[in-house]
Amino acid sequence: MNRLKSIFIILPLVINCANLNMNNQPIEVTGIAQNAKLGAVVETGDAVYYIDKLRYWNELTGKRIRVKGILHLVEVKAARTNENGIPVEQGFSEDTTQKIIKNAKWEILD
Repeated sequence: MNRLKSIFIILPLVINCANLNMNNQPIEVTGIAQNAKLGAVVETGDAVYYIDKLRYWNELTGKRIRVKGILHLVEVKAARTNENGIPVEQGFSEDTTQKIIKNAKWEILD
């Protein structure tokens, strides 16, 4: 039983350390340019990457693109809920890590 408790304590630490190792590192992603509430994103199928300081893609929306830049990870807490589990503010349903590409440069692939 103690071994199982140790796994639940250590696993999140390992995952967070892996995220820290990725933070502020050069990155290159290929995906589809899309627009989200918080700004322009690239959807890769595995992840969504926000493009720093870009509100929307204009004519690039829906196009396959390659983006290079510096990955910045931001921990985001879930939206607060009331005693019935109903959200009382807009936000994510669970804690998450937003992936933001800073100093982004992109090219159209199709």
